Amino acid sequence: MKEIANKKTHRPLIWICTAYGIGIALHSWISIPISILCFCIVGLFFINIFLQEGWLSTLFLLVLFMSVGNLQVQAVGLLAKKDIASVARFYRGKNIILKGEIISDVQVKNFFKGKKRVFQLKINRIQTRWGWKDCSGKILVNLFKKEEVHYGDSILIEGKFHQPYNFSQDSN
Repeated sequence: MKEIANKKTHRPLIWICTAYGIGIALHSWISIPISILCFCIVGLFFINIFLQEGWLSTLFLLVLFMSVGNLQVQAVGLLAKKDIASVARFYRGKNIILKGEIISDVQVKNFFKGKKRVFQLKINRIQTRWGWKDCSGKILVNLFKKEEVHYGDSILIEGKFHQPYNFSQDSN
């Protein structure tokens, strides 16, 4: 039993998580461009494949996870906080009121017993529990009421966000 206790134990998950966390913290001091960071990640990955053993391989692996942590922080910041894609997840399936401008031609399509109007809306503002907030982004609107809307109109619209259909998984 003493032999097992005297052996040096390895805890790779702790080292990986620590390196990842250091990469995240490092972003506040050093801002490395994403293109250089991706190049370093790929390079470090291939260097680590060729260096099978030793402390140098471990060092490259830790630097790789530091780079991945730094890249994660930068990737989160690519989407603006006021973008509708980051706001919509809180309102999916709930009624919401939006202000925006129609930026595409309005298409009239047959839908069961009536017609629907389909267009893209560039969002300017969104109504939240705390009042109107500035927002940006585009959404696809399906309007089931018989309203005359045209390209360039500024409208106030109430409805629900729905997840768009993923056509890439359709087998037909």
